[in-house]
Amino acid sequence: MTPLLLLGAGGCGREVAAMLRHTNTHHAPQWDLLGFLDDDPAQQGQIIDGHPVLGGVSLLQNYAASGVLVACAIADPLVKMQVVAHADRLGARWATLVHHTAIVMDTAHLGEGCLLLPFSAVTTCAHLGRHVHLNYHSAVGHDGLLGDYVTLSSFVDITGKVTLGQGVFVGSGASVLPGCTVGDYAVIGGGALVHQDIPPRTVAVGVPARVIKQRT
Repeated sequence: MTPLLLLGAGGCGREVAAMLRHTNTHHAPQWDLLGFLDDDPAQQGQIIDGHPVLGGVSLLQNYAASGVLVACAIADPLVKMQVVAHADRLGARWATLVHHTAIVMDTAHLGEGCLLLPFSAVTTCAHLGRHVHLNYHSAVGHDGLLGDYVTLSSFVDITGKVTLGQGVFVGSGASVLPGCTVGDYAVIGGGALVHQDIPPRTVAVGVPARVIKQRT
């Protein structure tokens, strides 16, 4: 099996660890999860869902030359960007993790480090950047373009020809209608219905979605 480290021991990390255990048990033995790396001192040394928190992200330098792969299991795009940049400097070799129940069409593209949890879908000619995270039952429609570090929460519907800029976060149950663009680092609230373009660095909520504040 392929040795793997997860960056982040929070809720997202625990979900990804559970996905790997499920894959090994119910599909094919594939991943040897060595444990988590997390910069939170309160987490370090703990055993979380049966896996050790080995130390901070800087410990990755001890594994860089050993063939161990790494996945960043952090949902917050801004934190994810910072951790990935740190890991890149330490020589991280990224795994792309796709659960066996996820659907990825042959014309779709997944960037390195993407995480596709159970029952997610990436359809015709959709393009996902680096470290994009699709949670349970989320889907990206035809010709969708998702920038680096995007996170889709559970049951998100990104329809056809939608563009999500870098670092966008979409809350659970939200939908983005065909042809809309959501700018870099915007946040779409849970259950929102996006029917028109959303500017960068804003927070939009509601049905239909409307911008309620700027992000610094």
